Amino acid sequence: MVKSAKHHLAGPALTLRLTWISVSSPTTIRNSQFLGRLFESQAIPSVRVAAEASFATASHLRTLKGEHEVDLIAQGQDGRVVGVKLTANVTDEDVRHLQWLHDQRRNDIADLVIVTTGSRAYRRADGAAVVSLALLASGCAQGGSNEASTGGGSPPATQATDAT
Repeated sequence: MVKSAKHHLAGPALTLRLTWISVSSPTTIRNSQFLGRLFESQAIPSVRVAAEASFATASHLRTLKGEHEVDLIAQGQDGRVVGVKLTANVTDEDVRHLQWLHDQRRNDIADLVIVTTGSRAYRRADGAAVVSLALLASGCAQGGSNEASTGGGSPPATQATDAT
């Protein structure tokens, strides 16, 4: 496995400005890979901050041959791991990579989370949490409160460990 940091040197607004591309231009809308990279550039720093606020380390994981990729792995001080995948529309293919991580680190997995561009949070039948980036960002802005996104006093799905 290759486990390393993935660097995001510029936010999506700067990227769009430097490339002179409008988000609403027909070229950009048709290029879903480009939009995906913009979403990743926005989401990864937000998720990384949430992980590090819980005293977790954050890294990116991709197998040597590229069969599996987990966009962010947050590992708490106790060794427990939260696997995070980013996507606009959740599919079983996205969850496949997280399930692979679960199979590799079965005893260490605290949660599997998919961060989306949607507007709500829920748990899939396979156990993976689906959380909107907007809800995650609002939880971080409120000092980590996640009541609005989980429907009550549950711990945040992206929290790797208790900060004890």
